[in-house]
Amino acid sequence: METMTIGGATILLDAVDTDRDGRTVFGFSIRLDGVNPTYQSRDLKSGCQGGTEREGMQSLLSFLGAAAESYRYHDGMREDSNTDLFPKEICRWAAEFSDEISVAAYDLENPEGE
Repeated sequence: METMTIGGATILLDAVDTDRDGRTVFGFSIRLDGVNPTYQSRDLKSGCQGGTEREGMQSLLSFLGAAAESYRYHDGMREDSNTDLFPKEICRWAAEFSDEISVAAYDLENPEGE
């Protein structure tokens, strides 16, 4: 299980299944301080060759970054944009902590000592 804390949010991601095409299905949750309930989903999948939990977390952070960018660009939520990916509270949080999300994604892609 991959776990990360960014700006008062705890993100958990776990490989939970493999679909019929061999893609890894990831379950994840994002718990924001002071916000109930915790957002949970199982709609994140790897590429066709399967994937690791680290790669799943990289994908999730990428989607959070896209939602943050759309939220800032549209000054809030807007249908048919990347803000459709997550609930309003998650998009607002991602926009506020987009720099930290980018740094976390970079660190996952470029780990020290590997």
